[in-house]
Amino acid sequence: MMFRDFRNLCIACGGELPAECYEAVYTGEVNAVTLEDVYRIFNIEHPKGFRGHSLSPSDVVEIYDFAEESSFYYCNPAGFLKIPFDKKKAFSEIQNHDYEQCEIIRCGNFSIVFLGAQGMQSAHCSKVVLTRCKYSKSQLGYRLRYFPWGEDGYQDKEFLSRPKVLYVESGFKNIPVSAFYERTDEIQKSWPGRFSDDCLKLAEKWCRENGYRYSYLL
Repeated sequence: MMFRDFRNLCIACGGELPAECYEAVYTGEVNAVTLEDVYRIFNIEHPKGFRGHSLSPSDVVEIYDFAEESSFYYCNPAGFLKIPFDKKKAFSEIQNHDYEQCEIIRCGNFSIVFLGAQGMQSAHCSKVVLTRCKYSKSQLGYRLRYFPWGEDGYQDKEFLSRPKVLYVESGFKNIPVSAFYERTDEIQKSWPGRFSDDCLKLAEKWCRENGYRYSYLL
């Protein structure tokens, strides 16, 4: 939705600007008289402490007057538009913003393996999307959305740090997570550290031994 004009963004979002998708990247005083001054400052004269991209279409500027009342202005491709904006719904100042843009999409017949809340998990999918998301009021995270093969709908997993997701070209075959266990005779051994990267190394080893191509969603 970034960089759209106000009208098209509202149409895409059900008729109103989604304040919950916005985050505060700067609060302070700047030497500006007009909104055009603000645009110039936040494009070529970034003030100290500013942590965002250059001011662009779809960004929102809050201006305080001498009575300490504020108004909000949407940056359109041509000029600014005064808008209603509920900043209580928006992010607080983000504590862990690294400016990484992330949207990875894969479609087809494949399996994914990742470390979730219950340890190593696998899923046979027709589509997977890895993207940034709102993890908390002041933190960005990552959302892994996958569409189980043959089912309607999808499942979401959210992570504070970027997850390692193994993409396995398994075709129509569903690979259960139990396939990645280490085995000795009739005894099934637990993998080392349910939540460690060693789990994924075992999955890589299994893929190599069974002739499956794999890669990570990077």
